[in-house]
Amino acid sequence: MGDFNRSWDIYEEAGIRVFGLSVDPIEETQRMVRELALEFPVLSELDASGIAEQTGIYLSPQDPAFFQATGYVLKPDGTVSVAVYSTGAIGRLESDETLAHIKHAMSNEAGG
Repeated sequence: MGDFNRSWDIYEEAGIRVFGLSVDPIEETQRMVRELALEFPVLSELDASGIAEQTGIYLSPQDPAFFQATGYVLKPDGTVSVAVYSTGAIGRLESDETLAHIKHAMSNEAGG
């Protein structure tokens, strides 16, 4: 999340919305948001199994379960443009690559 936060100004200027999702209690999520000084909203206390069933997100094998790193880029109509699922530190969406993908997609939609 810190990677996207460092690029927050660029996303905000482009009108691109960024959200974080967490199954953690609101107090833990708020502490993380403060510690990382996140500029974007992070939703908390989400139903891990329900979200996993709806999206295919990987859950940790621990109890209570938590989301493994997952990232989505949604088109303006809400459909998925890119989905990246990871069960570890490799294979996560990175801010620069995500921004490049979005700019490319916007250029193609504009006929460029």
